[in-house]
Amino acid sequence: MPGSQRDAALLFTDDMFRRSAENLEDTLRTGKPGFDTAYGLPLFEHLTATPDKNRLFDTAMSSLTSGVNEKIAASYPFPDTGTVIDVAGGRGGLLREVLIRHPGLDGLLFDRPETVTDHLLNTADLSGRWQVRGGDVFAAAPGGGELYLLKNMLHDWPDEDCRRILTTIRRAMNPGSRLLVIDAVLPDSGTPRPAAALDIVMLMALQGRERTASEFQDLLDRSGFRLHRIVPTQALTSIIEAEAA
Repeated sequence: MPGSQRDAALLFTDDMFRRSAENLEDTLRTGKPGFDTAYGLPLFEHLTATPDKNRLFDTAMSSLTSGVNEKIAASYPFPDTGTVIDVAGGRGGLLREVLIRHPGLDGLLFDRPETVTDHLLNTADLSGRWQVRGGDVFAAAPGGGELYLLKNMLHDWPDEDCRRILTTIRRAMNPGSRLLVIDAVLPDSGTPRPAAALDIVMLMALQGRERTASEFQDLLDRSGFRLHRIVPTQALTSIIEAEAA
C-alpha cells in the first residue's frame, strides 16, 4: 500500500534495535556499537548473512523515505540532460523520483547486489533510461556520471570510512562533475534540532553520526571535493552540493 510504514515499524521494533538499545550504556562508555556487542559483528555484515533481515531493512528504508524523496527531488535544480548515478541508493526510490521529474536524464543505481535485485526502476515510464549495478562502494564506484547522489550514507560511518567512500566516488568522477550528499546537517552552534536524535540511533547500531556543515566541508575537502552550497529541503535532510576538484 502506498505510504504504508508497516515495514519501518517492524524494523524498529525488531530485536536488532531492541538488543542494540539494551547495550547503550556500554556503548557510551566504550564507543562500541550496541549492535556489535549483541550480535558479535557489525550491522551490515549481519544483514548480508541474514537475507530475511536484509529484505526487511531495505523495504523499511524505502517506506521511510518514499515521501522524503519527492521533497528532495523538488528542492534541487537537476540538469535537463545527463546521467545521474545514485551511489548506495538502496532500491532506487530517490533516483526514480528524479528521473520521473526530469525525462531527459538517465540513471544508474549502485548498491549491494542483494539490495539492487529488488529495485524500483523497472516501470513503463522509465523504460530504457536506467541501469542497475551491484558492488561495494568501498572498492569502486561507477564512472561516467555528470551528477552523483549519496543519500543517508555518510551518517552510517565514522570519519575515516566516510573519507574512503568519498575518495572512491571521487576517483570515478570527472573534474567538474557534481556530488549531492543528502544528509541531516546539524547547526555548528549546537542548537538542538530533531536530527540530533538520530545520533543516538547511529551510536547504538553503527559507528556513524550526524554532522555539522563545517564537518561535512572537512570531509569533502580531504576527499578531493569543493563544497559549493547547502540547499535546505522540506525534509529532515539537506542537499550538500560539491564539485569534483
